[in-house]
Amino acid sequence: MDLTHLGVDGAMAYLADEAQAQDLRGKITVGLTESERYGDTVLLGGYIPMCDGYRPGAKQTEITIDVSYDMRVGDTDEHWAEAVFVATNAPWSLADGDDWRAKAVFNKIVGHGHDWRALSVGDTVTFEGRRYECARTGWQRLPLAA
Repeated sequence: MDLTHLGVDGAMAYLADEAQAQDLRGKITVGLTESERYGDTVLLGGYIPMCDGYRPGAKQTEITIDVSYDMRVGDTDEHWAEAVFVATNAPWSLADGDDWRAKAVFNKIVGHGHDWRALSVGDTVTFEGRRYECARTGWQRLPLAA
């Protein structure tokens, strides 16, 4: 690939972007959004992601899993976001189903060693650098945080 037309700075920026894209390939980061709390109590009238949806700047526990070896041609971001939802909300359905993406996500979750909870409204899934909110129905694309 000839990058001479970009100049030195342009070529370096291009290569840095490519390296970052390679780092993100097949990576899913799940952001489990936390409610506003006082100690162990959810604040009455405070922010509750399941009711209020995603809020920029809300505290999240982020967990990243690698599904690069499980990816197939034609996969979309929504396929993988839905796979995370199914794997965390209905893992019992995976035994008889043919949802190989959700099975792959579930196997990564089990091996991760983190206390997972069901993905819900207000949580986020970032796939290869593209971020989505779990909305009341489906997925909504979000800008990446600065």
